[in-house]
Amino acid sequence: MTEKELDVLADLIARELLRDSARAAAPKRPPGPRGPAPVWNQPIKEIAPPPTSQLAAREAAARRGLVEVAPREPRRIRPSALDPRTREVPIGVARHFVLLSDKDWRTLFGAAAPTVLRELRQPGQVAYRETVRAAGPRGELDHVRVLGPFRERSRVVVSRGDAHRLGIDAPVRLPGEYSGAAEVTLVGPAGSVKADAVLAAAHVHLPIEQAEALGIRDGARVSARCGAGGRQVTFHDLVAYVAEESRAELHLDSEEANAAGVRTGDAAVLTDLPRSPASGESKARGRRPLLTERDVDALAARGDSLSPHSPYLITPAARDRARHLGIWREQP
Repeated sequence: MTEKELDVLADLIARELLRDSARAAAPKRPPGPRGPAPVWNQPIKEIAPPPTSQLAAREAAARRGLVEVAPREPRRIRPSALDPRTREVPIGVARHFVLLSDKDWRTLFGAAAPTVLRELRQPGQVAYRETVRAAGPRGELDHVRVLGPFRERSRVVVSRGDAHRLGIDAPVRLPGEYSGAAEVTLVGPAGSVKADAVLAAAHVHLPIEQAEALGIRDGARVSARCGAGGRQVTFHDLVAYVAEESRAELHLDSEEANAAGVRTGDAAVLTDLPRSPASGESKARGRRPLLTERDVDALAARGDSLSPHSPYLITPAARDRARHLGIWREQP
């Protein structure tokens, strides 16, 4: 078809459409509902009116074209947890993290100084903004947070699940213990280093005032009850670190916290507090106090030794424990 014929055809189609629209009836709006709305369709403003502050926030959000997000109240440590007379201590939950020596920091990040993200509960301890990648034989962990200050020796603290993901057999160790540690590679923006990898043993930090009120010495073993209801968990054989500058806190890893259904800021209750072998009550009665394996651990932590002439009733298991720890002496 020529261009002129196409124009004629377009005019014919347009005239036909106009005729059809003239013949069709104009659409009508359906009639509105008559009478009150059904119960299921009535607004509930009068039944449960939202607070005025919520209405104002919603209107402001609507004007901005934003969806309102309710602010979350910050979790606070219970005031009772700071009372030295109570057995309650706040819980601190840590996922995987890395502690670096000054030398390894420079290898991973160069000459740049670390930048502090936030302070941790224990005085002098901080979390840095910088993260590293931890690589093992079977997998990797990204964005592992670096904590400070610098240590004499670098170490990576992971959970059991992290260890499986990395493909390593990491032992459970207390702070400062490295024996039998697995090895991973830490990768930073400037280089990489080898570092020890361990699982953190749960432990308790206590200030001297609270420890003395509870009869707990540095290095003593205690238990801690966490959570509530059917998910309540008691962690046993926890080492207590007592120092003047410490703040009360139970350190758990993320898997332990998940098992008990707790998180940072929740409260734990200390139980199974140690009894001093040389208690005043035992002296008053003229009896030798009974010494258990737990008491032997406390004596070893203080650097004391035991012998058959020690002023205690020593159980066979306690004697074996003392020999195992190297504090048993046949002669006083």
